[in-house]
Amino acid sequence: TVANLNFGTGSTQYDSIGEQHYHYAHVSQWHNQVQTPPHYTLPHPANNPIVQSHLFDEPLEQIYAVLIDLDIREVWNPVADKIKVEHPDRVHRIGDEHICIFENGTSINLESFAKRFDDGRLLYGEVARHFQIFREFTSYFILEQSNSGVCLTIEVHLQGKPFWGWFLMPLARKKIADNLQKIFANLQHYLEALKVATVE
Repeated sequence: TVANLNFGTGSTQYDSIGEQHYHYAHVSQWHNQVQTPPHYTLPHPANNPIVQSHLFDEPLEQIYAVLIDLDIREVWNPVADKIKVEHPDRVHRIGDEHICIFENGTSINLESFAKRFDDGRLLYGEVARHFQIFREFTSYFILEQSNSGVCLTIEVHLQGKPFWGWFLMPLARKKIADNLQKIFANLQHYLEALKVATVE
């Protein structure tokens, strides 16, 4: 506990802000007591996902920042009318749940996840379980740097519920594919507007 910590004092000199004084305590004695978090397993992939890609000129990290910023989700996602986060009093963290409210008033609970691959690709994803006709609804946003720019690939993996999910799947796939085109267009417009605002 904090009461058992032995605090010391120190200071560091910085060129820009001068000397800064602080208090510190060594916590290495508790390092071995910290439990390793369980390994996160990505959702099960579908056999025939919906896959679309778009090439952007903006930096990879900037596009990623826009994708994970829930405060601006409705700007580029045509089906998102409002986003509610699980913990509104803190910055959204990967793994938290958030609720996407659609224009017709229905909502979906989404859990976010992320992964950085050894080859430099960045993945951000969201999964919903037992939503309407879907047993599992997973969206992957995969960013990859290329010589021509940054390629954003969106994969939507759908696991339908028995009967109605299977029966309505073709219609759902078409609607989702159309929305992906709108997402790319909206993202492009938003990123270009950011670039103009930065120049001004």
